[in-house]
Amino acid sequence: MSFSWLRRTFYGFVGGAFFVLALFLIVVDVYWTSGKAINWSVIRQKLHFLEEPDRIIPPDEVQNFVLFSEVDHGSGNVVTGTEYSSTHDQSINKQWCYVSGSGSAGNTIPRLSLAGIDENGVKTIPKFSSAALRQFNLTQTSVKALIKSHCRFK
Repeated sequence: MSFSWLRRTFYGFVGGAFFVLALFLIVVDVYWTSGKAINWSVIRQKLHFLEEPDRIIPPDEVQNFVLFSEVDHGSGNVVTGTEYSSTHDQSINKQWCYVSGSGSAGNTIPRLSLAGIDENGVKTIPKFSSAALRQFNLTQTSVKALIKSHCRFK
């Protein structure tokens, strides 16, 4: 019985590993001799999947999910999206609110972004063009009132 295939496979893996190691050492040497410092934090960040997780995630926990709430408005509705980190800590990553018009299947439904809140709690309201507001029968004054009354920020 011949095990030459096993020997070839083993030497192939070992040779490949040495090649990758040699390539890594060459790249490090080039950076080192060029006077540039190696940014190990960037390398660690890119290889984060090799690290042990900080905590074990329970099987019933959902991470990075969005809940939407809708409030009727005219012929469309106002939608608020809230992105959470996980079901266990309930911390909010970001929120946004938009008004959408009505439409039929297969057609584009118009949408106007009303406001957003980032992970630091900073609220942003975009500048609205008159044409965009007209599409939803809104004015500069009424859109601010709509944000206050219909956007369901947490």
